[in-house]
Amino acid sequence: MIQDIYDPLNEYINTFRDKFKKVAEETFDALAQEAQVDVEANRTTCQQIYKGEADMADIASRITRWTGLSHDGRYYVSSCG
Repeated sequence: MIQDIYDPLNEYINTFRDKFKKVAEETFDALAQEAQVDVEANRTTCQQIYKGEADMADIASRITRWTGLSHDGRYYVSSCG
């Protein structure tokens, strides 16, 4: 029979959080091994992608500050900095 949980927050903090973390890590490790993923190479690739996305967002922000879109759809240089 399943035991009732009378204090869910306390049970989560003292019991389930660590169990969930362990099961999740084991599951993802097994999936990575089964898929033959090079975890370190994947981590490096993700870092490069995240940096590229951040760089693109920065550039887009700079472009937006210096240009605008007119009501007829043409770009113009803003006189405001």
